[in-house]
Amino acid sequence: MTDGAPSEGDDEVGAEADDEDRWLLARERGEPTPPLPAATAARYAQLQSLIEDLPAVPAGVALRPDWQQSVLDAIDRGDDAERIAAGTAREHVPAAPDPDVRPIHTARPKRTSTRRRTAIVVSCLAVAAGAAFVLTRPPRRPTAELTISALATGGPMLAGSGELRAGGTAVAHGVIDGPGELRVYDANDIELARCTATAPGCIVARTGKRTELRIELVLPATGALHVVLLSAPLPGPSGGRARDLEAADRKAIAVTRLDAMVR
Repeated sequence: MTDGAPSEGDDEVGAEADDEDRWLLARERGEPTPPLPAATAARYAQLQSLIEDLPAVPAGVALRPDWQQSVLDAIDRGDDAERIAAGTAREHVPAAPDPDVRPIHTARPKRTSTRRRTAIVVSCLAVAAGAAFVLTRPPRRPTAELTISALATGGPMLAGSGELRAGGTAVAHGVIDGPGELRVYDANDIELARCTATAPGCIVARTGKRTELRIELVLPATGALHVVLLSAPLPGPSGGRARDLEAADRKAIAVTRLDAMVR
């Protein structure tokens, strides 16, 4: 075998690459695709699934309009895949040629396969997906503490008992990172009290980034009692516990809940 001439093994690999190129081209054009080995077909099916699961580019993030064509042009030049992916959002500066690097198979013309194009474009999409994940990942849930306890005053409550009793007075207490709001609902999910800013029955104290909220209220009846600590105030009148929680979820407000029983 003469140096520089393709071997029989090279011919087989080239034929397999040509089959994959024809398969990809037919698939892109919507034409009937030629058969592929099962392992290769499974690999492309997995690749398609990964592409379909990529998140959308988040609002406020703009890719260069011609980035896709720039990627394909860079592939045709033979640029490195990682460098192409890293440069999708900026102008490409080609590296200076190295005079000491020479091609091994000078007899075989250089050809960029559709498979190579696909692999590098997917690499670029993966980089974009990683950026989208970082930008769209929800913020860390604030640390929250929530308690409710009975006061020693109030006729119906027995001295020394920690139980919540109808007609007695209770204190709901919440501590959270940043601003917050404290709400109390009865067994019918109707709001009994809320605490957003200091007012009668409500005390708000801030220390650094921590906010402490305290509601003092009379328990009107027996049954379930629901205390909710929100990571940000929820404006407007209450629509009931369920609707308030839905509104908080739409606004990405974190919720800490505590359920108690009034005897």
